[in-house]
Amino acid sequence: MRVLFSVCLAVAMVGCSIQKEEQHFGFVECAGADQGYLCTLTHQQGSRPFKMCWTLNITCANGVATASTACGEVAPLGRSTVLMPFAQIPKWDQCDSVVSASIMDTKVTAR
Repeated sequence: MRVLFSVCLAVAMVGCSIQKEEQHFGFVECAGADQGYLCTLTHQQGSRPFKMCWTLNITCANGVATASTACGEVAPLGRSTVLMPFAQIPKWDQCDSVVSASIMDTKVTAR
């Protein structure tokens, strides 16, 4: 049985400016779940919904390194979830157990 690395991976985000004074802020947290990594998107500031994309980087005990990208939308001051299924993570079948995971390359696009 593969051991999952369940950790809150939080990344503060500065999104695009809609008006001169308005910026959008939010973060994404991912944790290991039964079917994959369940990521929660939180919209913290801004008046418009936004699309958030990120890359989840994973390193395994046996040296396998992999990355997978996902996107989700979130309403102003709301939350949403995105499942990153194990089947869609490259080399997941070669990973014995996850020793580290991090979120990189975050992007926000206001709607």
